Amino acid sequence: MLLVFLFTTDFICSISSVFIVCSNDGSHFALVRASVEQGSVKISDFVNYTMMRDCAYKNGEYYMHAMGKLSIKDSHIYECYYTTS
Repeated sequence: MLLVFLFTTDFICSISSVFIVCSNDGSHFALVRASVEQGSVKISDFVNYTMMRDCAYKNGEYYMHAMGKLSIKDSHIYECYYTTS
Protein backbone atom coordinates (compact mmCIF):
# COMPACT_ATOMS: atom_id res chain seq x y z
CA MET A 1 0.00 0.00 0.00
CA LEU A 2 2.83 2.38 0.85
CA LEU A 3 4.53 1.68 -2.48
CA VAL A 4 1.33 2.47 -4.36
CA PHE A 5 1.02 5.75 -2.49
CA LEU A 6 4.66 6.68 -3.16
CA PHE A 7 4.45 5.81 -6.85
CA THR A 8 1.19 7.73 -7.27
CA THR A 9 2.58 10.78 -5.49
CA ASP A 10 5.78 10.67 -7.54
CA PHE A 11 3.78 10.34 -10.76
CA ILE A 12 1.52 13.31 -9.99
CA CYS A 13 4.43 15.52 -8.96
CA SER A 14 6.38 14.56 -12.08
CA ILE A 15 3.69 15.55 -14.58
CA SER A 16 2.33 18.71 -13.01
CA SER A 17 3.79 22.14 -12.35
CA VAL A 18 1.23 22.67 -9.55
CA PHE A 19 3.66 21.29 -6.97
CA ILE A 20 6.47 23.75 -7.71
CA VAL A 21 7.06 25.61 -4.47
CA CYS A 22 10.57 26.95 -5.00
CA SER A 23 13.01 27.73 -7.78
CA ASN A 24 14.84 24.42 -7.30
CA ASP A 25 11.62 22.48 -7.97
CA GLY A 26 11.09 24.68 -11.01
CA SER A 27 14.57 23.97 -12.38
CA HIS A 28 14.01 20.24 -12.12
CA PHE A 29 10.59 20.48 -13.79
CA ALA A 30 12.00 22.72 -16.54
CA LEU A 31 14.76 20.18 -17.19
CA VAL A 32 12.26 17.31 -17.29
CA ARG A 33 10.04 19.14 -19.78
CA ALA A 34 12.96 20.24 -21.96
CA SER A 35 14.50 16.77 -22.08
CA VAL A 36 11.21 15.04 -22.91
CA GLU A 37 9.52 17.59 -25.16
CA GLN A 38 12.60 18.94 -26.96
CA GLY A 39 15.26 16.29 -26.38
CA SER A 40 17.60 18.92 -25.00
CA VAL A 41 19.02 20.16 -21.71
CA LYS A 42 18.41 23.79 -22.71
CA ILE A 43 15.60 25.09 -20.51
CA SER A 44 15.15 28.43 -22.28
CA ASP A 45 11.51 27.73 -23.20
CA PHE A 46 10.71 26.70 -19.63
CA VAL A 47 12.91 29.12 -17.67
CA ASN A 48 9.87 30.77 -16.06
CA TYR A 49 9.49 27.68 -13.85
CA THR A 50 12.85 28.56 -12.24
CA MET A 51 11.62 31.98 -11.11
CA MET A 52 14.77 33.23 -12.92
CA ARG A 53 16.93 31.60 -10.22
CA ASP A 54 18.68 28.24 -10.11
CA CYS A 55 19.56 28.46 -13.77
CA ALA A 56 22.64 29.31 -15.79
CA TYR A 57 22.76 31.59 -18.83
CA LYS A 58 25.36 31.02 -21.53
CA ASN A 59 25.51 32.02 -25.21
CA GLY A 60 21.89 33.16 -25.25
CA GLU A 61 20.47 29.94 -23.74
CA TYR A 62 19.35 28.96 -20.24
CA TYR A 63 20.45 25.71 -18.62
CA MET A 64 19.88 24.14 -15.23
CA HIS A 65 22.66 25.22 -12.91
CA ALA A 66 23.52 21.58 -12.09
CA MET A 67 22.42 18.33 -13.66
CA GLY A 68 19.63 16.93 -11.55
CA LYS A 69 19.60 13.18 -10.96
CA LEU A 70 15.95 13.32 -9.91
CA SER A 71 15.11 15.06 -13.16
CA ILE A 72 16.53 12.16 -15.12
CA LYS A 73 14.39 9.71 -13.14
CA ASP A 74 11.27 11.85 -13.46
CA SER A 75 11.75 12.35 -17.19
CA HIS A 76 10.74 8.72 -17.77
CA ILE A 77 7.51 9.24 -15.84
CA TYR A 78 6.76 12.52 -17.62
CA GLU A 79 7.53 10.92 -21.00
CA CYS A 80 4.89 8.24 -20.37
CA TYR A 81 2.36 10.96 -19.56
CA TYR A 82 3.43 13.24 -22.44
CA THR A 83 3.22 10.53 -25.10
CA THR A 84 -0.23 9.35 -24.00
CA SER A 85 -1.88 12.76 -23.67
